[in-house]
Amino acid sequence: MNTVYKYRTVHGIVKYEILNGEFGVDDTLHLRDTSCQHYGDKCEIEVVKCESGDCYQFSKALNANAEEYIYFHQLEKFWATKEEAYVEGMERAVESYYHSIAENEKRIVEAEEKLAGMKKMKIQYFTNEMVKSENLCYVEDEGTCRIIGTILFDDGRIGHLTDSNYSEGYDGYEGDRIILIENKATGRIMTENGENVYVSKQDYDGIKANKLMETLNKCIENNRKGIESYTLSIERLNTIMGQKNILTIEQMRDIRNGN
Repeated sequence: MNTVYKYRTVHGIVKYEILNGEFGVDDTLHLRDTSCQHYGDKCEIEVVKCESGDCYQFSKALNANAEEYIYFHQLEKFWATKEEAYVEGMERAVESYYHSIAENEKRIVEAEEKLAGMKKMKIQYFTNEMVKSENLCYVEDEGTCRIIGTILFDDGRIGHLTDSNYSEGYDGYEGDRIILIENKATGRIMTENGENVYVSKQDYDGIKANKLMETLNKCIENNRKGIESYTLSIERLNTIMGQKNILTIEQMRDIRNGN
């Protein structure tokens, strides 16, 4: 045997040449990475036999390029066959999936805790009908405004002049007077730049609370779907690993990819 293999998560199966030592016999091997694409000499490393005796693990870099790209050679073990290396890759994937499931479950619990006690709020948007009897409204991101008159646009639209200006820093509208217009499609009053107008700050706070509830519920839904996906992936990989002694690496890949 003059080659060994390892499975890198990013690159898949990678082959190393044995420059010195005999696999399974010697405690250390001198290897050269055949997959190097960088400038200069290919990486050369030393690996040491694992306690199990059937594989090796990284020990140290033996040249400058191996030192620079040391992260490519660490972590995964070195095996006699591609199949063994691929199985280790699947084992690491299963471990990663279990970690992801735990993270998803944690996010679900956190979202459910935030949702506890929350309820959907009824929102009152300021409408054209309200202009006739109300002169106070709440503009999104701006605050309470008082309607002090009406103006007529050149295109025939009627606007409602307020006593407030856009806050400093609002791109394109800094310092301009806030003018409200009717959205003909909804009957709601909007600002010229499309911001919503509410009856009160309570309604504005309510819409933010409703959006938060939607976000939290979506978070729960997405994380549950993620758990389902990870669980199916774990089951598939465990099935493959249960037949690792009779499957070729090509067959393993096909089953893993659903072919």
